[in-house]
This record gives sequence, C-alpha cells and structure tokens, in this order.
Amino acid sequence: MLGEYLERNPRKVPIIVGQHGKPQLDETISPRGLQFNLTHSHSVALLAVTVGQTVGIDVEDIASFSNPDVSTLAEGVLSKREVEAIMALERESRIRSFLRCWTRKEALLKAVGVGLLAKLDEFKVPMDDLERWSVQWRPDRRSDASTFQMADLSDDDYSAAVAAPMISGPVHLFDLHHLGLTDISVGEPQMRRSASEFVPL
Repeated sequence: MLGEYLERNPRKVPIIVGQHGKPQLDETISPRGLQFNLTHSHSVALLAVTVGQTVGIDVEDIASFSNPDVSTLAEGVLSKREVEAIMALERESRIRSFLRCWTRKEALLKAVGVGLLAKLDEFKVPMDDLERWSVQWRPDRRSDASTFQMADLSDDDYSAAVAAPMISGPVHLFDLHHLGLTDISVGEPQMRRSASEFVPL
C-alpha cells in the first residue's frame, strides 16, 4: 500500500527506524510527508496512513484473552482509577473494557512516537464507548500539553484505536483480502505481517 501511495515498487520503499524505534519512511522519497503506523494481532493487521502528521494505531484480538486475570493485566499499565473502574464492571465486560483502554493508550503513544518508553499508568484516556474524542498529552510536568484526536475502530472480535494530531474527516476501513494482499514488508530485516485492513485518515 505504501508503494501505491509513493508510486514505486513496494520492495524498494525505504523504511528507516526513527527515534525510539518507530518505523517511518525516508523523507527523501516522501515529499508529501507521508507517514504510517502498523499493528497486528493474530489474524488482523491494521495500517494507518496520514499526510503531514504523525499517526499511531493499535489492535488486540479479544478472543486471545480467554479467561484472563484482568486485575493482574491492568495493574502496572493502567492508572489506579482505571483499574477500579474496570473491576467494578460485570466479569464478562472487564476484558473488553481493559483492551479498549489498552489499545487507546498504545495508539496514542505510537502517535507521540515514544512507544512503551512512557508509563501507561501515568496518563488517562476515555474508557467510554466513544467513536471520536480528544486527549491531552504532556511528556512531563514542564512541557506544554499537545492535543491528539482519536477514533475507535473496534468491532465484536477485536479492540482497536487510531490517534493523530488531527482527524478531520471520516476514518475508513478497507478489507484487502479480495486484492490478494497477504503480506506487508516493514524494515530490514523483513517482518511479515498479514494485512487485512487499511485505514487512511
């Protein structure tokens, strides 16, 4: 897909590793400032593409978390208030709520570009069943806060979210199985990813 945007052979799209290990396009071959982020969980892969702004995306397959100890999973990655809110829910709702919160935090950190170098329990995201929302990101107490917009991409089988400084239009999901696209190559050495969804902002 990146090759199509850049109008060049996908095998010749140079991917470099940016600060904190985030894969990105070499600026010399992306004059429009094309940026992307990739995530996968079991059979689902999501690719987010933006122009002129950073982007982060995350997905988790819900079925892979069968009968988990949600309290143990949540402690250390969610704030105390978030853990309490999740544990107050009915048992069958806890894992979905936890994954909703987890993927939203992961997507935001990927957009910021720090990944898991930041502590997930030191900032909050909305836990409500929302389609769109804005969050404030402050890397430390001395820095000014930055606003990021987020969108929920979840369905019955997986929890997912995308984050960018601005999401001005609708977020579209495209199933690429009918195109015969089964792999995406990222970086060197190659990392193979099953590609089932594509998300442009």
